[in-house]
Amino acid sequence: MRKIIPIDREREFALHEMFFSTTDLRGIITSGNSVFERVSGHSHSTLLGAPHNIIRHPEMPKVVFKLLWDTIQAGKSITAYVKNMAADGAYYWVLATVFPVPEGYLSVRIKPTSALFKNVPGIYAQVLEEEKKNGVEASGKLLMKILTDVGFSNYDSFMNRALVSEIKERSSSKTDTLVKQSEHNFKRIFDKLESFATLSRILTDSIQQMKTAFLGLRALSLNMSLAACHLGKSANTLAVVADSFQKFANDIEQEVTKFQNILQEVRIILRTSEYMSACACLQNQMVDYFEAEAKGERNDTGHSTLLLRTLSADLVSESQKMLTQTHDALMSFGIAAKSTESSITALEIIRQTGRVEAAQIVGALEAIGPYLQDLRKFTDALHTPLRKISESTEGLIGDVEIIQDNLSMAVA
Repeated sequence: MRKIIPIDREREFALHEMFFSTTDLRGIITSGNSVFERVSGHSHSTLLGAPHNIIRHPEMPKVVFKLLWDTIQAGKSITAYVKNMAADGAYYWVLATVFPVPEGYLSVRIKPTSALFKNVPGIYAQVLEEEKKNGVEASGKLLMKILTDVGFSNYDSFMNRALVSEIKERSSSKTDTLVKQSEHNFKRIFDKLESFATLSRILTDSIQQMKTAFLGLRALSLNMSLAACHLGKSANTLAVVADSFQKFANDIEQEVTKFQNILQEVRIILRTSEYMSACACLQNQMVDYFEAEAKGERNDTGHSTLLLRTLSADLVSESQKMLTQTHDALMSFGIAAKSTESSITALEIIRQTGRVEAAQIVGALEAIGPYLQDLRKFTDALHTPLRKISESTEGLIGDVEIIQDNLSMAVA
C-alpha cells in the first residue's frame, strides 16, 4: 500500500453521523459502516482485513493509543479524542469509545464539538513534542499533569466528562422531532448527575465546617476540666461534664469522618455509573443510526445491532446495581446524620447541665462560664452544616431514584 502523506485539510461529516467498526483481538478490522468508509476514503474491501491503524494520523501521540490498548485489553471500555487520517491525507477528529466484545473490540465514534474538545489539539501537540524528545512514558506523565492541572483527578474522570459533554452537544443540536424519548431520558439522567455534583459540593463544604469546629474543642474541654479542678471537690461534677462533652464530641467527629468516606465512595460509584449511562446512550444512538442506514442501500448491520443492544442492556444492568448501592449508601448517610443530630442535642443538654451545676458553686460560673459559652458556640457551629447535610442527602436520594427511573425508561 502506498504511503499516505498528511495534508492540512479537514474531511467534513455531519454532527448526527456516527462511525462504527469492529476488530479482532489484534486490531484487524472485521466490519465497518458506510460513514466510516466515506469519511476515511477507503473502500469496504480495503478496510476489511486491514489493521485499524490504517487511519492513524502522525500527529496523534502514541501514548493515547497505549492507554487505549492497555485499557481494552484489561476488559474495560475507554473513550478518547482521536485525530484520524483519510486515504487522501486529509484529517478528521472523532471522539472514539471502544468496548471489549467477544472475540475482539467494537468502536463507536462521533464528531466532537464541545467546549472541552477545543483544547485537545493543543494538548496533544504538547504531548507529542514531549514524546518525540523523551519517549512515551514521559509523554504519559505530561498528559496526566495537564489533565490534573485543569481539574481532572485522572484520565477516567476526563473521558467521562468528554463523553457526556459530546452526547449532550449532539442531542442539543437536534430538533425536538428528531430526539427520541430515550435521549430525553438520558439527558435528564445527566442533568440530575450535575445536580448531584452541586449537592455533593455542599456536603463537602458542610463536612469541612464541622471538622473545623472540632479543631479547638480538645483544648477547650481540657481547659474547662482544669478550671473545675482548681475549684476543688465541689466542682467535680463540672469536670465530669467537661469529660462527657469531650466523649460525645469524639463520637460525633468519628461520624463526620464516616460521612467523608461514604461521600467519596458515592462519588466514585456515580462517576462510573454516569460513564456507563453515557455509553448505553451512545450505543442506543448507534442502533438508531443503523436503522436509518438499513433503509438505504446496505442492510448488513443485524449482527452489529444485536451486539450493541446486548452491550447496552449489560451496561444499564450494571449501572442500576451501582445506583442501588449508591441509594443504600445515601440512606445510611441520612441515618447517620440523624444520629449525629441527636448526639449534638445531647451535647447541648450536657452543656446546660454544666451551667446549672456551676450556678450552685461559689465562683464556678465566673471560672467556667466563658468555657460554657464557647461550648455553645461549638454546638451552634455544628447545627447549620449538619442541617445542610440532611437536606442535601434527601435531595441526593431523590436524584438517584429519578436517575434509576429514567435509565429504565431509556432502554425500555
